[in-house]
Amino acid sequence: MTEPVPTAGIWASLGFLSWAVYGFFSDLNSWMAAAVTGLLITAFVLSHQYRRGAVKLMDLTAAAYFAAATITIAIGDRELLAHYNLPLAWGVFAIVAWLTIFMDRPFTEQYARESAPRELWRAPLFHRMNLEVTLVWALIFTFGAVTGILSLYIGRALLLGLILPMSAMAAGFVFNRYYPRRYLPRLAALGDAAEVDEAPRRAHNLAL
Repeated sequence: MTEPVPTAGIWASLGFLSWAVYGFFSDLNSWMAAAVTGLLITAFVLSHQYRRGAVKLMDLTAAAYFAAATITIAIGDRELLAHYNLPLAWGVFAIVAWLTIFMDRPFTEQYARESAPRELWRAPLFHRMNLEVTLVWALIFTFGAVTGILSLYIGRALLLGLILPMSAMAAGFVFNRYYPRRYLPRLAALGDAAEVDEAPRRAHNLAL
């Protein structure tokens, strides 16, 4: 049985690359290049996901943010974006993450399904695992938004705008890698049970 550990693979890495490029150009004060490059990379990722029928909510959120940033810069409000960039970027993702929790549709399920057998997708345990993982990411995004707001008032942009939120992100990736493994034995048992229950039906279909 494949390990049902949430993973996004290379395409999620490209999604994170869009933010790395956005940060690189924004540090150079090239905000239009930052927004347009981020939008192009995210659009490329989304086009691949669309062809596979697996569009990810967080990549849609990123595309919407980059598109809004591009429009904001185009109409001459570059300074507005530059000033509020950190709390806006983190805040948008925090809002979306919390909404998926409140709607009982944790966004990490979209990634977990990439490696989890289909018979587990509707399992309450699988859903609970993703609620917990999504909660952690919602807290990380919220933390980034809060530190971004603090940086507007007390400065220390390097510490509050980069070091602390990126450290939280790094901790999130470690959590995302190892925490779901505590569910693996029970999820594996569910998957094996589902395969056993499914066997007579498959045999019946083959007989037909």
